[in-house]
Amino acid sequence: MTQAPVPDQTIRDSNGRVLLFSCDDFVNDICLGNSCFICGAAPGTKEFNYEHVVPRWVLRHYKLFGAEMTLPNGEFHHYDSYGVPCCKDCNSFLGDHVEIPVSRLLKGRFDQVAARLDDKAMLLLFIWLNLLFVKTHLKDRLLPVHRDSRKGSGKIADAYDWPDLHHIHAVARAPFVGTEVGRAVIGSIAIFPVTDLRAGETFDWIDLTAGQTVAIRAGETGIVAVLNDAKMAQWAIAHILHSIDGPLTTTQLRELAARMAVANMDLKNRPVFGTALSKEAPHNVRLWVETDPQPAFNDFDPSRFGTIMAFALRDLLDRLEIGGDRGADKIRAHLLTGRVTFIGDEHGRFVSRGGKLLR
Repeated sequence: MTQAPVPDQTIRDSNGRVLLFSCDDFVNDICLGNSCFICGAAPGTKEFNYEHVVPRWVLRHYKLFGAEMTLPNGEFHHYDSYGVPCCKDCNSFLGDHVEIPVSRLLKGRFDQVAARLDDKAMLLLFIWLNLLFVKTHLKDRLLPVHRDSRKGSGKIADAYDWPDLHHIHAVARAPFVGTEVGRAVIGSIAIFPVTDLRAGETFDWIDLTAGQTVAIRAGETGIVAVLNDAKMAQWAIAHILHSIDGPLTTTQLRELAARMAVANMDLKNRPVFGTALSKEAPHNVRLWVETDPQPAFNDFDPSRFGTIMAFALRDLLDRLEIGGDRGADKIRAHLLTGRVTFIGDEHGRFVSRGGKLLR
């Protein structure tokens, strides 16, 4: 991601509240330290508690307490113990100003959710997805790449480029700062109805770090969002988006995330993000972006897309069938070619699968 220069020093208002973290303070205090990821308070200076990466209202509504999620390393982790340190004040703030409004926004059938998605709701949804992305990556600092320590002691987050998350962090804490987020800052977002894959499965979440893309399924509503492209990646797959004329399966939703992530990775003339603070009114903060009028993309690389697809579908491999082949190893081999799609047929027409898997 390309950004405007970040100040050498963290900028605070007259009350000491952080308006904008310097890149060094963001990396050292938030990403590598144990400070509150919203306000930056150091442990011991305020009362801390536990901020769930996947919020409690999601765990309650979709009955995920005791359920397991798949980590980037293929291991499993319980949703209800998947959290990061956060000061008590910020935890309460996020609940009141982000989580409760989002829970109301995503409540009910897809048509009910879609009817609520005005500009204000779309901004809130985008901020929430940035927040989930930040929390997920901060949690990865604590999770080993290998459960067997004899294979190494590295953590999942060791490979992350933390400065690359500076802009996403600024978006995630916009409600806390009172930051104005310009409409052009919002990334590519695709929202479609999603059908059930298996009885009782109504929630799904993946994030694709390299493409700074997330996908979430909440009941009948499926959302894919690119967090740092200022809506440019959707140009590359407009033909796919326009072909979809019915509900997606979770497999198709994840494929859409993989395609949007690769489009973002292929974007050559990247947007430039920045933060503006007024000298006359220092508390007025605005996120802005500059983009070229016409996005340019590198040529599509099937092998890279195949790698992203295999990762996005890593916990579904043993449920899929491709060309009569079954089994995780065979399905992974097919996906790695980069020539597999579950969304369209050989003519590019949308394939309605009715939400069915092998079992």
